[in-house]
Amino acid sequence: MKKHFAQKGFIALLPLLVISFLVVSGFAIYGGQGTSETPSQVLSETSEAESGENSEQTQTRLANESEGDQIRLETQNQEREIEEENETPEPEETPEPEEFEEEDEVEVGEGTNKSKIKIRSGKNKFEFQQEGAKFSVESDFPLSVDPVTRELTVTTPAGNRVVAVLPQQAIDNMLAVGIVTTTTEVNLETESDGSLSYNIDGAKDEKLLGVFDVAVPKNLVVSAQTGQVLTVNQSVFSKILDFLSI
Repeated sequence: MKKHFAQKGFIALLPLLVISFLVVSGFAIYGGQGTSETPSQVLSETSEAESGENSEQTQTRLANESEGDQIRLETQNQEREIEEENETPEPEETPEPEEFEEEDEVEVGEGTNKSKIKIRSGKNKFEFQQEGAKFSVESDFPLSVDPVTRELTVTTPAGNRVVAVLPQQAIDNMLAVGIVTTTTEVNLETESDGSLSYNIDGAKDEKLLGVFDVAVPKNLVVSAQTGQVLTVNQSVFSKILDFLSI
């Protein structure tokens, strides 16, 4: 009786055992498909993942270092610009006026036209001044006095030229005829034909519209041989003042 009961119990459990076997086999097959990678492949993937992470970290670090270097460079440039702005510029050297190496006092002319003059000479600068005159006359060429004729001579590239009319005499003539009433500067120059002339800066006192006092600037070119006025130079504004004045 007991044996028969045991057989019936085994038969009853047999379907359950079969189902359990199939379930376990299915899990085994599925698990084998999902994890078909070998250990070496798993290690390789792990290594690649770590390498990728390291590469990203390296790129991030390099980017940060590059950005830091750029910031430091910009900061240094800004500091350098600030230093350059704060630097006090060195004052420009003002050339010292040329000193004359020689000065001679001589007499020129004869009789009532006799006059004393001082001749000053430098390397590239020459001038002379009449006795009693308030100004000196500059020349681009060497000056000398002929010991026999007592004439003031200028040595130009075209040869020696005689100063027949002294500057004070030329100015007095201009004042006498009323071309100018004051003078400020006189220079001795050479004309295109080699002759000598005085370049005189001055002004004429006039009445603008007959009411207002004005000084009309004028520039005169006067022959140093004859004392005649060669040219009267005026700016447009000066000409307008002259036209509106009496």
